[in-house]
Amino acid sequence: IGLIDDSSAEPAGPGPGRDEVERRAMAAVLDVEAAVGHIARDMNDEHRNHPGYDVQSLVPASGDRTDRLLFIEVKGRIEASETVTVSRNEILTALNAPDQFVLALVEVSRSGQRHDRVRYLSRPFEGIGVTHFAETSRNFAWTKLWELGSDPREHFAGDAGTDDDLRDA
Repeated sequence: IGLIDDSSAEPAGPGPGRDEVERRAMAAVLDVEAAVGHIARDMNDEHRNHPGYDVQSLVPASGDRTDRLLFIEVKGRIEASETVTVSRNEILTALNAPDQFVLALVEVSRSGQRHDRVRYLSRPFEGIGVTHFAETSRNFAWTKLWELGSDPREHFAGDAGTDDDLRDA
């Protein structure tokens, strides 16, 4: 899972370790997907550090809309973190499947799992341009991405998973 940028400074004080942050971030996204009626699968169960995304989520058909597949990359960070690293594969997956890719941001709280917060961001790398062949990752300001995201329940409000809903985020 491409969740932690070890190079950024973490806030002082005790908090969950890397494995706990990853576990809680994945659990939060899988819980949200279930809550909005999607059928989600943790791709890391099949292939640790699955390239491009962490969760494959089926949005069931509804009305005149057919089933639709989402590719969700989960980024979990301890609260008050400054940056997040996104791999070249994750960026390329987002650019190659813009209507299916969702960047899930999970702020992991030092106060416990029930205080963790989740935001979804569609088309997170739109306008980023071509990645250099030698580039392996990019760092992004966590707060700026967080501000662009939306609550996942609002993200899929109404006719969950339509292209228009994803673009509005």
